[in-house]
Amino acid sequence: MLPGAAETWYDGVDQDCSGGSDYDADGDGYDADFAPGGADCDDGDPSIYPGAPDSPADAIDSDCDGVATVDADGDGYSPIEAGGADCDDADPAINPEAAETWYDGVDQDCGGGSDYDADGDGYDAEGYEGSAGEDLDCDDTDPATFPGAAETWYDGVDQDCDRRSDYDADGDGYDDDRFGGDDCDDSSPSTFPGAPDTWYDGVDQDCGGGSDYDADGDGYDYEAFGGDDCEDTDPSINPGAAETWYDGVDQDCGGGSDYDADGDSFIAQSAGGDDCDDDDAGVNPAASEIWYDGVDQDCARDDDDDADGDGYAATVAGGEDCDDGDSGTHPGAVETLGDGDDSDCDGDGDTADFVGLLTYSSTDLSGPRLSENDDGVVVGSISEDVFGYGAPGSIWHFLDPAAPWEGAVDVDGWYYSTGTTPGFGRAYDMVADGSYVIEFLREAYSLSTEIRVIATDRGPGGGTVATGLYTSDTDIVFSDIHASFDGSTIGVIYCEQRGTDWLVYLEGSAAQLYSDAGWTYSYRTGDGGDACASRVSRSDVLVSSSADSTLTEYKHNSLTGALTISSTSPTTRLALDYALDGSSELLASVTSGGSLSFDDGSSSSRPITGTLETLRAAYDGGTAYAIYINTSSDLYLVWGRPGATLSEVPIDPGWTGGVADADILVTSAGILVVAARGPAGDYAVMSLAL
Repeated sequence: MLPGAAETWYDGVDQDCSGGSDYDADGDGYDADFAPGGADCDDGDPSIYPGAPDSPADAIDSDCDGVATVDADGDGYSPIEAGGADCDDADPAINPEAAETWYDGVDQDCGGGSDYDADGDGYDAEGYEGSAGEDLDCDDTDPATFPGAAETWYDGVDQDCDRRSDYDADGDGYDDDRFGGDDCDDSSPSTFPGAPDTWYDGVDQDCGGGSDYDADGDGYDYEAFGGDDCEDTDPSINPGAAETWYDGVDQDCGGGSDYDADGDSFIAQSAGGDDCDDDDAGVNPAASEIWYDGVDQDCARDDDDDADGDGYAATVAGGEDCDDGDSGTHPGAVETLGDGDDSDCDGDGDTADFVGLLTYSSTDLSGPRLSENDDGVVVGSISEDVFGYGAPGSIWHFLDPAAPWEGAVDVDGWYYSTGTTPGFGRAYDMVADGSYVIEFLREAYSLSTEIRVIATDRGPGGGTVATGLYTSDTDIVFSDIHASFDGSTIGVIYCEQRGTDWLVYLEGSAAQLYSDAGWTYSYRTGDGGDACASRVSRSDVLVSSSADSTLTEYKHNSLTGALTISSTSPTTRLALDYALDGSSELLASVTSGGSLSFDDGSSSSRPITGTLETLRAAYDGGTAYAIYINTSSDLYLVWGRPGATLSEVPIDPGWTGGVADADILVTSAGILVVAARGPAGDYAVMSLAL
């Protein structure tokens, strides 16, 4: 301790030897109020001590009496402007310790906030004006509830004061269905009852409660999205619906045709299809037919007792068809020769029946000869006593061209000759065309032999015209007369064999021969032969086989009438016949060696049975046919394609004494016709459908 030393106050030591109290740092003569017996309330300010002048303006308790002199209302709080906390120093009820009365516009506790914001969240309560444009607090008792507060949904509290339901989080106007509402998705404002539903997006926008893949509400999802409803716009169409057949709608989504009730993949006949029983899947056009059970399984609309469809019931079903697997075999069939089958079910396996025409009283006949015109198949012949009237002439019959025939014939024409002795044997032929029948024969007179042309027109103004060509030689005997027809022109050749050998040729149309005008006539001597034939399909070429074993072809000049030789071949032909089918032609011939040959550019041959007497041929442009008679009066049919193997079968009309003459024809309807004559004057016809 010494004068000037640093003083340490309030330790009871006078370090600087000033002599004053160590508890009176400000030297105002008063010890600090924390020292024993002291009363100075501020020992750092010499102007503050007990009894010091106290200024109300500075809000300082200068006299240390414990009361600030700045407190006009005497509530114990200095005003704010004097550094105190009293927000209204004119009203003793307003001070920081006062109880606040809310919503009266007075800040009693001087808290400083709005008197309309009791919870202190910064928003005035609803019901009070607050600041202009300011949102109001919907619950002024909860500082967590105010406009803009974070909303806690579904707790019943409108934290953000948006005045919407606390159970409508998406704001679509519908409460969540978990809390008594009917919004099925409260997280999406586009999903609510009545909202437009966008189907097949997996969202139930309208809260209908059904599958979003079932637009028609029938309980079945649409097949395009994994379901099995084939039509999702119509609730009557679904896999569980009852099917109404034949209305064009697949109600049960079965996937098959609505016109196929039995599901056999065939449309019902009633709907324009070909399923004759749409209630039975085993009955349809593709089903295997079970014959003779009374059911038409394959819908062929045929008789179930007639498997081959030939119009005759099988014997196993009580019918008469002996082979119900072959439509060509039945009691009404024409027997097909040479196949070994009993086609007509008569118990005889390989014969064809002849149908009788007429039996004439005269046995001295020539023919028959076959042709075809508008009236049908013409069967022609000549007789020395036509119908027993004592006069010679020709007779022709007309038959329906369809096969088979059942014995009905039309004896429609006959002609009385003016001659006395018709020529018989092979000296007769006949061609028909349109309404014409043209016959070529010879008649013997006392002075000469006449070549006679008989032309008959069965049409309007018809009649018969006979034209005679005289040779002035009573010794001429024609060994063959042969006519052929290519559809427009008739060519006729007369062959004669003796010392001078005549060869006579006629050419013209049927109308020309009937009118006896415009047709040509020529002859050659020394060029006849045993057999001859004519054709008109290649420049009117004629063929004759002469006695010197030479096959000679001639060409006829229709302008000059001349016959000129075009070629020869050293082949003896016992018989010749040309068969024409339009422009197609066939040469049938029998050589001296006894072989029958067909030649249309390709050739085939086979031996004949016995010695040849008569040969006639027919041709359909593909298959050749020929009948021949041997010297034993046996009749044979030969057929086959030229260049291929030929077949032969005997045919027997059943006459005693065999066959005297015969002819063969293929009709325009494809019917093979054979006509035959017996020695007693019987005529018969056999027809075969080719």
